[in-house]
Amino acid sequence: MHTSGDSPLRQIARAVTVAATKLCKMQFIARFALLLLVAAAMQPHTASAAVINQEAKLTASLNAGANSGSAVSISGDTAVVVAAGDNGGTGSVYVFLRSGGVWAPQQTLTASDGVASDLFGASVSIAGDNIAVGAPGRASSRGAVYTFNRSGTA
Repeated sequence: MHTSGDSPLRQIARAVTVAATKLCKMQFIARFALLLLVAAAMQPHTASAAVINQEAKLTASLNAGANSGSAVSISGDTAVVVAAGDNGGTGSVYVFLRSGGVWAPQQTLTASDGVASDLFGASVSIAGDNIAVGAPGRASSRGAVYTFNRSGTA
């Protein structure tokens, strides 16, 4: 590469050109490798997946318009199911227990001071023996959360 007639500046320019060419080739290879990885990630995978089957359909003796299932929560073998239009429109929460693979109703929860505009059951959550039920319309839409605690054995 070096000839005796090249000036030091010309030698530096030639070295920079060679280095830039190598860098461009490396960038091209890196981009190509990235494109291959993206293309591989977009291919459909045939790995086996777990199958989810319906275990049960939880229902209770409800009036028309009860809107059962508008909110649900589950913890272990206990499920809570909201029926927002139940109980004269004030809403109810049905507690179900699973025993031996069979779900059965345990109790119906209502707000002790509920009125139709409370929206009791707009949300529900269960953690262990504690259940929280939202009523965002309570107290002129300031809202309230009713908490329930299971005691004893089911």
